[in-house]
Amino acid sequence: MLAYFYIIKTRFLVSLSYRFEVLTSFFVQIILLVATVFFWKAAYSNMNAISSTALDEMIKYAIVSTFISSFFSPTVEDSLRSSIRKGNVAVDFLKPVSIMGMYFAQDIGCIISNLLQKFIPIFIFASIFFGPPLPSSLANFALSILSTALGFLILWFIDAIFGLFYFWVIDLGPIGAIKGTIIEFLSGSFIPLWFFPSQVAAVMKYLPFMYIYQSPISIYIGKTTARQAFPILLIQAFWVIMLFFCSSFLQKKAFKNVIVQGG
Repeated sequence: MLAYFYIIKTRFLVSLSYRFEVLTSFFVQIILLVATVFFWKAAYSNMNAISSTALDEMIKYAIVSTFISSFFSPTVEDSLRSSIRKGNVAVDFLKPVSIMGMYFAQDIGCIISNLLQKFIPIFIFASIFFGPPLPSSLANFALSILSTALGFLILWFIDAIFGLFYFWVIDLGPIGAIKGTIIEFLSGSFIPLWFFPSQVAAVMKYLPFMYIYQSPISIYIGKTTARQAFPILLIQAFWVIMLFFCSSFLQKKAFKNVIVQGG
């Protein structure tokens, strides 16, 4: 366990050293935040509510979505792809830690760094120019934190599954390139699924994507009540378990393939 804490600490310190990258990412997030807020103001210009959602709720939704995306940046797929292409994966097998556990610890270090370097400045900026995005209640705030953690695990395991495919293919081609865009669109990162046609929204409930962004944000802003949040948390936990077993199955197959090829 101490080894994983050391990995978290190391990645955290490394992330702090890349100041230009942090500043660039921060300004990109600010631009996206401002553009999104003004987009919804323009969309609501001639009406008070859309799909029973008020403008204030959508502005808060956009702000919280930017908060979450500022530290929802798993690197496990890129790490696996780079390690496999360079042949460093063989060295990773010799380390006294689980390979996937190592990548997860690295991403936790990145999250801690992003919370300090991106989340706090973005929160201050949003509070000054758009008002503090306060949660609807303390109960909703606590449940949204738990929902956000489960949402990150869902996203991380999806990223890990895509990364494990590189053990069999050299490049995922356009699928790998557009994966992130598809996930952001289907997860409600920009447009909540309650604006989608009812048939599409009904299908999305059976997929894991909406539970990455929309669920924790809806709980935070009060669109989902505390009582309604508990079934959602159970669904999120279900997807975390399912994706964990799926990634574990692929991991065993992939690592066995490496051992056979190496022998």
